[in-house]
Amino acid sequence: MDWDGTNFENSDYHSGRDQWELLSVTASVPSDATQVKAICEVAASGTAYFDASWMAVGPVYKYTVPTSIIGGPYYVTQQYSETDPDGPYYSLPSRAVPTTGRRLRIEGIGLLSRPTSDSATVELGEPRVSTVVAYAARWFYRMLAGDSALEANNRWNAATEMWSAEAMRMSTAPGIRMTKPGHEGAREVWHIEEDVDGKYIIFDRARDVTMGDWMAQEAANWWR
Repeated sequence: MDWDGTNFENSDYHSGRDQWELLSVTASVPSDATQVKAICEVAASGTAYFDASWMAVGPVYKYTVPTSIIGGPYYVTQQYSETDPDGPYYSLPSRAVPTTGRRLRIEGIGLLSRPTSDSATVELGEPRVSTVVAYAARWFYRMLAGDSALEANNRWNAATEMWSAEAMRMSTAPGIRMTKPGHEGAREVWHIEEDVDGKYIIFDRARDVTMGDWMAQEAANWWR
């Protein structure tokens, strides 16, 4: 941590093993600090990889929802272990708060990427790709029917009807339609607020108690 270009606070060094290690710095910001800069430093001529870097300043109650999420969020879950970013993730217990240093996973509804060229791709796999192809074929033959001579209309109209039926059949098949997820419900954990600048997740309880502390307290109460 660089406070002013001269005064620093450093973590321990990596042990040098070919494994990921979590390095951290906990410090109070000096009253005369002119900046708060995090620096990932490598020894001269060395090679290192950094991932999942983050900074936290004091308690956080409000998180900005990414603009790519246009519906929801419906679920907010927390990383079980800060050294395992790939999971698992669990819902926060009622009246609990996130644990400092753990990632939060936000689930909502967004839009697929919009192709900008004939070779561009979107985030789809089978069987939804075949469903999109069926709809595209329906529109293609409908366009041909509108631009063709009268004697060809019957053939294109028949193709349009065939692909319309196929698109309808595929889109209503089990597991194809992507339904809107349900909310977690009133868990006394978080709620959504919006203003002109965006949408936010607001945690309803002050972050003076971590989820681990809360669970330990609940367990103690249960044994009494």
